Amino acid sequence: MSTIYRNISFAASGSFAEIMEKGDEITVRAQLTREICNQVTVLERPLERFLFLPGRLNDCFAQIAESMWIIAGRNDIAWLSHYLPRAPDFSDDGKTWRAGYGPRLRNWRGRSDQLDEVRKLLLSDPSTRRAAMSFFDPELDYAASLDIPCNNWIGWLIRDGRLNMSIAIRSNDAMWGFSGANAFEWSILHELLAGWTNTQVGTATFFAASFHLYERHFKAAPAIVSKFHGISPYDFGIRRLPLSVKWADLEQTLQQWFASEADVRREPESQIPDLDRINDEFLRESLKILRLKWLEPILTDTELSLEMNKLEESDLAAAVYQHFGRRRPGVLNNIDHPNIASFFQACGYTERNISQLESINPSSAAQDEMP
Repeated sequence: MSTIYRNISFAASGSFAEIMEKGDEITVRAQLTREICNQVTVLERPLERFLFLPGRLNDCFAQIAESMWIIAGRNDIAWLSHYLPRAPDFSDDGKTWRAGYGPRLRNWRGRSDQLDEVRKLLLSDPSTRRAAMSFFDPELDYAASLDIPCNNWIGWLIRDGRLNMSIAIRSNDAMWGFSGANAFEWSILHELLAGWTNTQVGTATFFAASFHLYERHFKAAPAIVSKFHGISPYDFGIRRLPLSVKWADLEQTLQQWFASEADVRREPESQIPDLDRINDEFLRESLKILRLKWLEPILTDTELSLEMNKLEESDLAAAVYQHFGRRRPGVLNNIDHPNIASFFQACGYTERNISQLESINPSSAAQDEMP
């Protein structure tokens, strides 16, 4: 079956409801799930990428970090663990994700940068049907491992000046995989590739052979659905920041971004050095919000609000307010961004009731660690 949604917030809520209502129970590797087979989910606006779903406890910092890690072609656990503490649990050796998307995307078998190959193919033949990226490696991925790629293939089609993305997924956990990681990280790839091929971003279509929820989320999922207001910040004039790095500048920009991230993590109390050298609005602002992740523990609510009010009014800032507001609801009373403030007011977020809106079943609290 196929379902079309505006963005990931609507898709996540709708998917949780559909799986709980229509999914069949099946035990896989000793874990009970509810599953819909051959599910097709279409996002009409994939660049509305931040998840705004009360109770989901999404981690916007981890989403940004993992996406950049993939685009850079990395699979090292040491760096990723700063943002995903449970990353080693999905590694065979505790050092890498054996089947990490990064190396398979950017350096397949040490010979092919699939990102560059697809970029060149789409530029040379805009009507091509051959622009495909593979992640599943038959020679390696039938082995017993903690890390078998769930996302197996991405196809690209330019039609009517729009770049459409299709993702084939063998196994898709709607809670952690689809809503927390996949929709976000592939939207980054989608936006970059559209820019490099002089096209507009089209739809993102996810085909999941098994689309499921685990038993640990059976109680949390309906509670999350019941708290969704059917709106997202994008309905309130909150803009998203463009990601517009040129292909020729990608590697240098990635090096600068990771160097600045290390500075932010090491000395969050300092201003970000050489930030203006990063010639991209989204990437600059992403570093500012990562700085707040590391700075927040030593700030009072008033100090944190002052720092957050320095951010551009954007979906990134709205995601940060949502994140910190869960455990520090006082910051939601001092929002200096009028459109963001209007969104949270419309959702009923107040210091008094945010704990009810954002509460989930304790058994699923670990989802805050894996996006």
